[in-house]
Amino acid sequence: MKKKRIEELHFIRSIACLCVVFVHSMTRVVEIHEYALSESQITLLMTLRLLFTFGTPIFIFLSEFLISYAYGPEVPKHFLRKRAQYILIPYVSMSVLYAVIMVHESRETLISEGLFSSFLVYIFQNLFFGFYNHGFFIVVIFQFYLLHQWLGKWLEDNRAKLILPISLAVNLLYLSYFNMTPYPDIAYGEYVWRALSWVPFPSWLFYFTLGYYGGRNFEVLKEKTMNMGKKSILAPILAGMLVFYFYSQAIITEDSSRRIDIVFLSTSMIFILFRQAFQMKRIPIIFHLLNKFSFGIYLLHMFFLYWITYGIETYRLMLIHPIVTLVLLFAISTVGSILATDMISRFSFGFYIVGKKPDYHWRWYGQNRKQLHF
Repeated sequence: MKKKRIEELHFIRSIACLCVVFVHSMTRVVEIHEYALSESQITLLMTLRLLFTFGTPIFIFLSEFLISYAYGPEVPKHFLRKRAQYILIPYVSMSVLYAVIMVHESRETLISEGLFSSFLVYIFQNLFFGFYNHGFFIVVIFQFYLLHQWLGKWLEDNRAKLILPISLAVNLLYLSYFNMTPYPDIAYGEYVWRALSWVPFPSWLFYFTLGYYGGRNFEVLKEKTMNMGKKSILAPILAGMLVFYFYSQAIITEDSSRRIDIVFLSTSMIFILFRQAFQMKRIPIIFHLLNKFSFGIYLLHMFFLYWITYGIETYRLMLIHPIVTLVLLFAISTVGSILATDMISRFSFGFYIVGKKPDYHWRWYGQNRKQLHF
């Protein structure tokens, strides 16, 4: 029997998606206004940015949550083949397309090295290390698909109270090593080091087990989340303070979601977003729209951020206020990604670039009224 769709997940995925765009927009703001900002202002902005990096972990958590909820410990036949079509093929396409951006971004230093050879190097780099520093999440999600197929029955036979603490410990130990150890001084050492900290599944293992048991025990999760009360608000505040302290004191200098303190922040945000979604009588339609286009937004928003940044720097528009820059970057990259995804998905080859076509349509009522349906 087909299970009921959990519309609350549309809200959670939308918030996660917007946080990802916000984080990358904030990075571009700091790059654009770097010379107009003091060191303390840059540190403050980068710390604020860091507090929103829970978006990618939540995306990754939801991928396993949905599989567990829909299929249980065993996935249907041809599951991996279908998922590969919709996420791995776009991954390869994006690796090529972002290589074009990277060549353009580094064009002044690549003339002597050869643009085509550099283009091939960037494709290789994107494929193995995650395109443009954010595509790694697709590789992580596919690893989760494999883990679910291999470990689903084993997880089903073991209690969450045992598995969750163990997976958390493994996750934290793995990240701690990379958070506290400098990368080796070898060719491509930094890329290899960063790839090892974000691509292999141990960096995200706790989100996998949390997603599995959350999906398998959704009603229990809902009940416990609704009964958390003020704890659901206190937890992310305390976790955020921990992130702020570790980063501002340079105890952990990694400025991404691959930090041990972000594990606690992301987990607490998962529960507070669930609680907020459960309390809504009806999920607003904007979140259904963002949910449908979330994969496309994740794939494409960095294209828009790069070209907007390039335009601002080329035409020397850095005098506008950083907040205005942030709003422009965030709004244009989000809306632009939705429109681009919609346009590309209309072509027969669209799923090779942006994955599965978003399922929505306009339904007309009378002469001048229309409503968006999903």
